[in-house]
Amino acid sequence: MERTVVPIDWPVKPWPVFPIICAIIFAAFAVFAGSTPFMHRTSGNISLRDALFVAVITGALAVMNIRKVWKIRSQFGDQTNRGAQTGSDVDVLIASIEDYLRRRRAYDLVGLLSRRRVSWDTLCAHLGQAGLAPPRTVVDRRAGKQYHSDEGVPDYFVEAEEIPILGTDQVLALLGLVLIIAVFGAGALGWWSQMNTWMNAGLVVVLGMIAGMVLTAFRSFIVSTGRGLGRPLAVLASPGVLDDQRGKRWVAGEATMFVCMRGAQAQVVVVGPAGRLMFTFNGTSGGDFIALWQRWNHPHPRPEL
Repeated sequence: MERTVVPIDWPVKPWPVFPIICAIIFAAFAVFAGSTPFMHRTSGNISLRDALFVAVITGALAVMNIRKVWKIRSQFGDQTNRGAQTGSDVDVLIASIEDYLRRRRAYDLVGLLSRRRVSWDTLCAHLGQAGLAPPRTVVDRRAGKQYHSDEGVPDYFVEAEEIPILGTDQVLALLGLVLIIAVFGAGALGWWSQMNTWMNAGLVVVLGMIAGMVLTAFRSFIVSTGRGLGRPLAVLASPGVLDDQRGKRWVAGEATMFVCMRGAQAQVVVVGPAGRLMFTFNGTSGGDFIALWQRWNHPHPRPEL
């Protein structure tokens, strides 16, 4: 019998690359800013006070990223030490799904959308080794207790509804990228030379922080839109069925929806014989996410609609 919703502890990447790179960049810039003789030779107009200001700020950002790395590493240790044998069929199913995602390195949206890592065939084969069938929905426990089961899904008929695939975070990422390009373009044209040193130092720090946020969101945007091309902007969701604008269809019982939380953002990928279908939401309390959740996990799928 198909199980509708399975809550899991989502696997954590052993060594998170992005915060490590950010920590190295910020630390290197802090050292660069602190070496005032070198800065005097290159810039000529940066005082010791300005250099120390930039060094302290970028050093603090480096420390924040290092703390983030160790926090993720501690979560990884907790997961690998967790015993996953035994128990009920539900416990075995949860352990099998977590093992599958960990083996396939599906730690986030990028991993879920990679055909080499996650596919319907490999998911069925992995769970089939334990005599299990793929559930309809696999949800990150951090999504909230109300989504650990299908109890909140209405039993009555719900109308089909169009669900957009992109959240506002991806749009803001594009605007942030344009801002960074514009500011550095102004620097290339020499406009920065007309500003005082404190303003330059502040711009460097602010742009570094914006770049970190933008690159994370923009990475999701690139992947979620099929690297910018060929993805539908919305999907028609009806009870137990998802139809995109290219004529592809995902049906409950023949596909699995993965709900992965990254901070406040909910990343959703539906994997089935038709391929992958992806959504990003700014949280799990918004109307679009709830509409998708209620329709996909509806107790009475209507593929004939």
